[in-house]
Amino acid sequence: MYKFLEEITINTWPAKYSAQMNGWLVRYAEGYTKRANSVSPIYLDPGCDVEGSIAAAERFYRDAGQPVIFKMTPYVMPSDLDERLAGRGYVQVDLSSVRILDLQRETAPAADPGLHVVFRDRLDTGWLEQMSLMNGIPGNGQSVLAHTLASTPLKQGFFLLQQGSETVAAGLGVIQEGWLGLYDIVTHPDFRERGFGFQLIQRMLAWGREQGAHSSFLQVVQANEAACRLYDKLGYRHVYSYWYRVLK
Repeated sequence: MYKFLEEITINTWPAKYSAQMNGWLVRYAEGYTKRANSVSPIYLDPGCDVEGSIAAAERFYRDAGQPVIFKMTPYVMPSDLDERLAGRGYVQVDLSSVRILDLQRETAPAADPGLHVVFRDRLDTGWLEQMSLMNGIPGNGQSVLAHTLASTPLKQGFFLLQQGSETVAAGLGVIQEGWLGLYDIVTHPDFRERGFGFQLIQRMLAWGREQGAHSSFLQVVQANEAACRLYDKLGYRHVYSYWYRVLK
């Protein structure tokens, strides 16, 4: 299942530019997020020069003026790639968890009369501005994000959770092949630890079911203990870990 999940996370979070390099997927999005600006080494052409491929990836990102980053899983090809990169001076960062949830086993969210959702099925400035404000995304990052999200034909759902006139949380759902991916889940700093993230995601999962999704996935940095507790509460199950190798 891991290769399917890796492929679907790549598809649901597009980059501005992607290229094949001896079977590895090299992605570029002007530095916005590691997942869209890294090498995904989930396939490798038989008999290729691994060290030469690493050097080619390094030249690509240096020419683009970006750090050289590899997204690593326990299943990368070749299997000793992590050791090879460590030997070249790459450091490990952002150990993360890939988690999944069976939507067919979950119940609909309990209604909270004090909360309501603003939903859009395509990106608009209201969602982008609110989400960026809560996540601290600068103007250039917003521009790149808008471009990448507008470039996919996949079904998207943009959610803002409001309490009265206050926007308290935001999130993005993307569906492919019956899988709902959750991205950019964020609660306003002034409204954290009040259950708004839970309420938001419950509504996003309900939307996913309405669209025919049977499962959900997400990715979370394991050091983010509050987010991990939230996803545990929602029933998400850890499948495997990934991390990044970044050249110093």
